[in-house]
Amino acid sequence: MKKYSIFHTVVMWCFSPSFYRDVGRNWKGICAWYLLLLMIAACIPTAIAIKRGCSRFLEAEGKQIIEQIPPIAIKDGEVSTPAEQPYVITLPDRQAASRDRHHG
Repeated sequence: MKKYSIFHTVVMWCFSPSFYRDVGRNWKGICAWYLLLLMIAACIPTAIAIKRGCSRFLEAEGKQIIEQIPPIAIKDGEVSTPAEQPYVITLPDRQAASRDRHHG
């Protein structure tokens, strides 16, 4: 027999082990949907933070990186580039900061 109702989820979802035991044992059918919904809700803040971080990186440093990529050609299964090898891509802002830390 169910000890908790669907309305208890609003308050008890984050801290009550007995609530989760009741869900696992007694909530037939809705149990999987409830846990899936809970998992999705818990992942939303993390997904937003990751998206914001990626956007900031692409706007700031991504352009600097892309501008430094030399032309790349693939012919008969071989990759070639006119750039001298090994080719190093750097971030000027980070190089200056690193240099200041070591000499400051």
